[in-house]
Amino acid sequence: MPSPVDALIADLLSRPVTADLLRQDAPHTAGLSAADAERVRAHLLASFEERGIPGLAARAVVAEELRTSASPIVLAGAARAARSLGSAVDEEWAALLRDAADRLATNDVFVRWQAGTVAPSWMRTARGELLATLEEVRAQAAAPVKGSGDEASVTALDAEALARVPVEDQDGRTATLADALTGRETVLAFFYTRCMNPARCSLTITRLAAAARAESPAERAHLAVTYDPAYDSPARLRRYGAERGFPFGDRARFLRTTDAWPDVKAMFGLRVGYGPVTVNEHARELFLVKRDLTARGLDPDWLASAGAVPSAV
Repeated sequence: MPSPVDALIADLLSRPVTADLLRQDAPHTAGLSAADAERVRAHLLASFEERGIPGLAARAVVAEELRTSASPIVLAGAARAARSLGSAVDEEWAALLRDAADRLATNDVFVRWQAGTVAPSWMRTARGELLATLEEVRAQAAAPVKGSGDEASVTALDAEALARVPVEDQDGRTATLADALTGRETVLAFFYTRCMNPARCSLTITRLAAAARAESPAERAHLAVTYDPAYDSPARLRRYGAERGFPFGDRARFLRTTDAWPDVKAMFGLRVGYGPVTVNEHARELFLVKRDLTARGLDPDWLASAGAVPSAV
């Protein structure tokens, strides 16, 4: 009898796999452990090897996994997905594959695919899947890989709804999310301190800290809100930021909301899922909130250089 996770995979693969199924907050991820969520995600990605990647949003997800994932099985799935691009794999994709293979140099494992769900091949390690893809594709015409697929998303935030969201910062000071976002452009990131992937939350906060240090206090505010508000106490938030050089101040703060987190998640359409204990999957999510409270999704890599969020967005 198949395990519940294997049954879930079979059910999901019985229908078209769209970008929506790859969202970290998709309903099928709720309650899964991180390991099970990764196994499901890997199979969804690997299915693209035979089905093809369904559009730019899904292609951006594949690239993002190659760029930042630390999970061997998810990277193996992304490698199989990239194989479907064939001659469209250019040097940028090749670099993503090589970098992902390097990340697994000391963390490699054999991947057990569910029978009948992926294209048949030799049993390989996750790193072997990445290197096999590199060997099978040719570097020819360019295919865009940057971006989250949601860069152009714009959400009009409701000021009254924001005013109903109580927040607490890294020093235990309380306010509302409306107070935190009103009156100045704000670069807003989401993260959590228990994230085990150094290429996601830790790197995002390190880059956000650099951007905040590069701008004067009179310019944009820089805020980071935790996905894990019950665990991320003010003391944990302060320690996490201090370790990454975050210049805490009135316009540079970490926030949590324990009472209204579901509302915040819905307002921004956040791609985060939860297992029995904590986050099981999440995207890198960055927004620029304008003075008129419109929130535009940004490519998190725009923070790669201090102060790199364009003023024209």
